[in-house]
Amino acid sequence: MSELELHSFKKKYNKINRAIEFGVKLLPNPIQENETDRPYLPTVLVGIDRKTEMVLFHEILDLSNNNDTVKQHAVFALIEQIQGVPRELWVTEDTAHIFSNVAKELDIKLIAVKSLPRVNNLMKEMRASYR
Repeated sequence: MSELELHSFKKKYNKINRAIEFGVKLLPNPIQENETDRPYLPTVLVGIDRKTEMVLFHEILDLSNNNDTVKQHAVFALIEQIQGVPRELWVTEDTAHIFSNVAKELDIKLIAVKSLPRVNNLMKEMRASYR
């Protein structure tokens, strides 16, 4: 995102008092785009409000768009979805480096933790539904 786009984005969306768990997880079932392609586990990005436990954002990434830049842009998509810049973005320690610049640019408090309980519960429920 260019400096001009970032400036415009910051003006458009105000800070809101929300703490969001933002997880990057593999979905439990492999998929394949075409019959001749090798199956793979897609990555899901999910944003969950820590207070209400409501899923506010989700996006499934395939092999062609599963990179750190796409994951960073998903934070902007989350903000557009909830119509505001969250106060806090909770991420796992192993993904914090992906989101640190975006959080700094948007003045979001980035909280790196070992585990995201709401995201883990959602993934557990999804795995149960695939059985």
